[in-house]
Amino acid sequence: MIDTLFIILLFSYSVCCTYTPIRIHTCYLLRCTEFWISSSSGYIDIRAELNSHTLASRLEQFIMPAEMDPFDVNSTARDVEDYLERFDIWCLTKSDMDDKKLTKYFLHFLGKEAYTLIKNLVYPESPIDISYNELKKKVLQHFKLINFVAAERARFNMLTRSHSQSVGDFVLQLQTQAAKCDYRAQLEDQLRDRLIAGIQLPDLQQKLLLCPDQKFQTIRKMCEQYEDVKH
Repeated sequence: MIDTLFIILLFSYSVCCTYTPIRIHTCYLLRCTEFWISSSSGYIDIRAELNSHTLASRLEQFIMPAEMDPFDVNSTARDVEDYLERFDIWCLTKSDMDDKKLTKYFLHFLGKEAYTLIKNLVYPESPIDISYNELKKKVLQHFKLINFVAAERARFNMLTRSHSQSVGDFVLQLQTQAAKCDYRAQLEDQLRDRLIAGIQLPDLQQKLLLCPDQKFQTIRKMCEQYEDVKH
């Protein structure tokens, strides 16, 4: 009778303290007749705690937090905002949540790939030493930048020369847009490919494709020479 009463009391209290499904991992009833349970600091006498304001925090020590899905490193910026918002809501359901716990739980839920990403974002510091708000800020900045670059590259790859546009103006348009695309070492290759694809002059395009020197500056000069001859 005492065993049943104690277990029902613990389970019911846990449900009241959490708003998500629970899993009890480390709660053991060692001597039911004396109401003892194990803890990291020794044994707790439940009779002394039943009327105490610390009972909720004591019981929470034995309950693992409900898991969130791992963070998807291929998320859009909007998906990232939604994930962080869900984590903030989850934190509101927990008592005694300080900055250290926020960081700890956030890093725990992320998953392997996302944790590696955050390690790279905050290097040479360690993620566990950084506040949750700072980690949140860096993650949002990272994914907003990725989404921005992806959108700008899409615009770059759709550029074509209009029939009234000079080759020089088209090259300038390509270079202006490419500056937003973070192509780095691939910049000249991307400019060359887009210039050939978007020149809108079939006979010149064929000559450009057959040119043995495929450097951007060489392709650009051929376009300018072609335009000078035509005019």
